[in-house]
Formats: sequence, structure tokens, C-alpha cells
Amino acid sequence: MTWSKTLRDWTFGEAEDSASDVVAADLRRLVAELREEAHQLEGDAELAPNQSAELALHDLARERAAAADHLARVLGREATLQPADAAPFVPAGDSQWARLVQDLERLRTVRARLLEVGARLDGSPADLSTAVEDVFRVAESHLGRLRALIARADPQALN
Repeated sequence: MTWSKTLRDWTFGEAEDSASDVVAADLRRLVAELREEAHQLEGDAELAPNQSAELALHDLARERAAAADHLARVLGREATLQPADAAPFVPAGDSQWARLVQDLERLRTVRARLLEVGARLDGSPADLSTAVEDVFRVAESHLGRLRALIARADPQALN
């Protein structure tokens, strides 16, 4: 061990432990955000103006919740969150189009955070890296599916 590393560790603490703790905390926040998004999508599905949009949003919510649970299991945290524990659903807009745009923006934010966390996973267990990649792929597919739903939604209709 060099004197500079010893001094740095003594001054700032173990860098590896604190970095892995930060990544784990970020991933736990992402799990919570993914679960919150799944809850929001379920609520949006209930307000959907037609059956095809409702089914598509239910599918997105189910896949998002499954991705959150998978990531939580890999992190070693309890993967169960009952809907009763979630905050009450509050519509994000007056129309289906506005709600879908809000869902898309939230997903873009999570996607960016997944990229950021994924870049800091050097030396992490392979199953954790794989889980983050899997969740990122789910987010990517959801972006396209949400865009398709937005294209079919009427921005002028209030419902």
C-alpha cells in the first residue's frame, strides 16, 4: 500500500466501500421509482379511454413492477410491495395524452439514472450488472411502446 493511498483512506475512508454503498443506495431508489411508476401506470390504465390503451398500460405496469422486483431480489432486499403500501393514485394530467407524456418523461429520467448507475458498476457482481442491463432493456422497450400510445392519443380530449 502506498503512502498516498493510506493517507487518502485515512482521510476520506475506504473509497471502494463508500462507492459501492452509493451505488446500492441509488439502485434501491431506482427500485422504489420503478414501483411507483408501475403504480402510476396502473392508475393511468384505469382512466384509459379505450380497451386497447388500458390493456397496453396494464402490461407496461406489470412489466415495470416485475423489473423492480427482479432488481430488488438481486440487491438482496425484500421484493414485495403491496399496492396498499403505495401512495394513492393522482392523475398526472387532464387527458390521456398528458398522462402518457408524464409517464414518458418519468421513464426517460429513470433510463438516464440506469445509465449513470450502470457506468459505476465496475467490479460489481455479474448478476447485479446483468439485472441493471435487463431493467434498462425493459425501459428501452417501454419508451417505444409509450411513444406509440402517445401517437394514438388525442391531446385535445379531456377525460
